[in-house]
Amino acid sequence: NHGLVMNEMAMDCVPFVQKWLQGYNDAIDKVGNMEVSFKITQALTKEDAVWGSSESIDWLVSYFLMTATKQYLNGNIDMAGVDASYADFFNQHKAVVLDKTKPKIDWHEVVRIHNADKPNLAAFLRE
Repeated sequence: NHGLVMNEMAMDCVPFVQKWLQGYNDAIDKVGNMEVSFKITQALTKEDAVWGSSESIDWLVSYFLMTATKQYLNGNIDMAGVDASYADFFNQHKAVVLDKTKPKIDWHEVVRIHNADKPNLAAFLRE
């Protein structure tokens, strides 16, 4: 489970994950653009305390890496790419907003991971 711990923090994060997935799926169905859909979903969930907590973001990254790995191992490469792109987005968000170690989110990287073929996705998941 990628080191994922279901602790007290998870109790805050799990409802956020459900809200995030619903918001993203609704947005992508309407606009069809991944970057715009991420931004719409982020705006819809902006009041959630998760956004301001490094520990919560780390939990989200771990969660989405776990689900991406499970999808990959089950042969569902497209869904693995989606979940891996969520992990990358949250990791980049932390670097930009919380840690301030990066100037902005690299959307090309998020899209690259989302659309990665099997070998490149495997390489990302091993990082």
